[in-house]
Amino acid sequence: MNLHWRLFVPTKTEPAARKLAARHFRRAQVEVSALTVAPYEKGGYKIQARREHATASWSDSVVAAIALAQRTGLGWSLNGLIIDELALWSTQASTPGIDAIEVVVHRIEPARTEAADEPGDPATA
Repeated sequence: MNLHWRLFVPTKTEPAARKLAARHFRRAQVEVSALTVAPYEKGGYKIQARREHATASWSDSVVAAIALAQRTGLGWSLNGLIIDELALWSTQASTPGIDAIEVVVHRIEPARTEAADEPGDPATA
């Protein structure tokens, strides 16, 4: 699974936003890649990052994503259609200076149907 992170920070410069993001993920012991920083239209900066995490099933992915998110903040709201997407939002970051955090995971494999689980079905044959 790929967790997509967005941090919204009120910093005045891109280097300050990068420094804040690095401190935030380091304190939470969350390794991320593909970190990008861009001005946010409402002020400050929007930081985007990704984390790859191996899981055996969609339900394992959901639990792992929530567990990782809880390392970075509190008071998470759950959004999205859970069959295909988990979207988490918090305005209670564990690192001071972060206004909001969003974590999104999309289900990669197609949802299985009951018919496809039956032996002899063309979908499984």
